[in-house]
Amino acid sequence: MNKQTIRREMLFVRMRMNRKDVKTKSAKIAKKLFQSIVFEKAKKVMFYVSFKNEVETSEIIKRSFRMKKAVFVPKVGGGEIFAVRINNFSELSHGKFGIKEPSEKKIAFSPSDLSFDAIIVPGIAFDINGNRLGFGRGYYDRFLEKTCGVKIGLAYDYQLVKNMPVSKNDIRMDMVITEERVFTNIGEA
Repeated sequence: MNKQTIRREMLFVRMRMNRKDVKTKSAKIAKKLFQSIVFEKAKKVMFYVSFKNEVETSEIIKRSFRMKKAVFVPKVGGGEIFAVRINNFSELSHGKFGIKEPSEKKIAFSPSDLSFDAIIVPGIAFDINGNRLGFGRGYYDRFLEKTCGVKIGLAYDYQLVKNMPVSKNDIRMDMVITEERVFTNIGEA
């Protein structure tokens, strides 16, 4: 299958998920994330802010505040993602593409200025080798290319495909966590 076919099929299934399944599966994925050694040790974490039935990150972000982790989220501008530190989930409002992001008043840092202990990455599909399929605009691939940190993809188990078509600019995940499994390319997870 090509990227467009995988993207279309996965988005169709994801949009048909009911809220109960999203909540239940997201909670299982969050539990596996919090049990991982990488995340447990992480002090500085970049998160995506979930929307449209993605694996939910709002509770993960709120718990990370309570754990005293430095929390960063994306702000999109000029075709790029910038990492912005937030101290409370209420600092977010709807931005580009309807995704919550920090307000315009926040200072957005260039990705080359920051390194993270962990970067939590969304995706439409993944494979067991950590290859990721996004929306096709390249925002995350450009961001990840310039940024350091363990890249962790969160996905529902059905979002795993056998072999992901890969382009030269695609950035591979170090870990992929689903409600059923954890795949890692870094040894100790």
